[in-house]
Amino acid sequence: MTALINFGGLASGLDTNSIIDAMVNVEKVPLTAMQNKVSDLAQAKSIVTSIKGQLSTLQAAAKALSDPAGFASATASSSDPAVVATVTGTAPPGAFDVNVTQIAKEQRTYSNTFASNTDPLGQSGTIQLQVGSGTPLTVNVAAGDSLASVAANINSSGARVSASVLYDGTTYRLAVRGLDTGAANAVSFTETGTSLGLSDPANTYQAAQDAKLTVDGIEVTRSTNQISGVIAGVTLALTKPTSSAAIVQVASDSSAIATKIGTFVSAYNALVDAGHNATGFGTIKASVTSLTGDFTINSALERLASLEGNAVAGTSGLYTTLGSVGLSSTQDGHLAFDSSKLSAAIQADPSTVSKLFVTDSSIGATGIMASFVSTIDSLVNDSGNPFAAKLTAFDTQTTNLTNDEDRLQTQIDAYQTALKNSFTQMELAVSNYKSQTAQLTAMSGTSTSTTG
Repeated sequence: MTALINFGGLASGLDTNSIIDAMVNVEKVPLTAMQNKVSDLAQAKSIVTSIKGQLSTLQAAAKALSDPAGFASATASSSDPAVVATVTGTAPPGAFDVNVTQIAKEQRTYSNTFASNTDPLGQSGTIQLQVGSGTPLTVNVAAGDSLASVAANINSSGARVSASVLYDGTTYRLAVRGLDTGAANAVSFTETGTSLGLSDPANTYQAAQDAKLTVDGIEVTRSTNQISGVIAGVTLALTKPTSSAAIVQVASDSSAIATKIGTFVSAYNALVDAGHNATGFGTIKASVTSLTGDFTINSALERLASLEGNAVAGTSGLYTTLGSVGLSSTQDGHLAFDSSKLSAAIQADPSTVSKLFVTDSSIGATGIMASFVSTIDSLVNDSGNPFAAKLTAFDTQTTNLTNDEDRLQTQIDAYQTALKNSFTQMELAVSNYKSQTAQLTAMSGTSTSTTG
């Protein structure tokens, strides 16, 4: 009789599978710890990467405030629509009288009239065009060319002109218009073998001319109607001559500056919150064990916080620190912003307020925002920066732990196999023992019956 062996422990009566699982689970304790650590490191790496991104966001906000053109927030208005004023740079407050005597124009020349736009002209020769003192360009005209084809040839010549055909309802004319305004861009024509009439002065409907104006009585001449460099930080767009002085008013726009500073403050406070949540702060517990009290994150926040209270070189009087214009630190490391205090400071001394933020060697400004930019560079961009080193360390730890996991798993698998083999042998031995006992019992019963 062959004994039936159940490897689940039926032969011995023991739950060998549970015993094996329990013994293997004991061996898995350090493996589970490693797996948890790898998971913790992955979360920590994700958080540090996110904080690195928030530092870059803060840096962008600081750059916007460190650049004079970016910080400059002023509005420009004009009393006359003939002069449109726009702030395009650092514009100090002030009012200016602008008189426009003529606006810049491009040349417009028309040919003699023709009955058809598409019929051959029956003329052959050349049209030489010269824009200002530029190199003359020659356009060939064949006898079979029409006004339309001559216009196309002029457009493909590369000259700074545009040609088209004008129809007045009865006759057609070739129209040639300069692409650039200003007297220096006048177009001259020399016709050989053709009689289009472009070289006839009477056919120039509009001569090229410069814009002429006065700003506070000072005469200004430009080849364009976009007048820059006269009023600092302001571009004047001329649309027509004025009948009287247009008053151009430039004023500081404290609300726009406050919006830019608000963007910086929001980015700063979001960074502080992320740092506190990551490493733990006060009653806040660290997001992951690996970042508890993390030096890299905490030291970054400390370095940035140390910049806030510093007096800014090149400033004097009432406004020498961020706090003096409404930016102050709170006990938990955040920035508080009082926009009304900023507005009052701008009204009182806009130039000094600007120097607190911008970097501009021309006015001796070394604003605090440049320090934020350079500090963040050292944290996340410069070679060997601490955040890159931190992320590299996480990768190294993860690789080492993963390798240790693989080795330990191999050992556990071998241990589990050995346990199964040992218990299988025990089950076989118990099964054999029971089989032999049963046989002896049966033999003993048969012997007693025979004897009786």
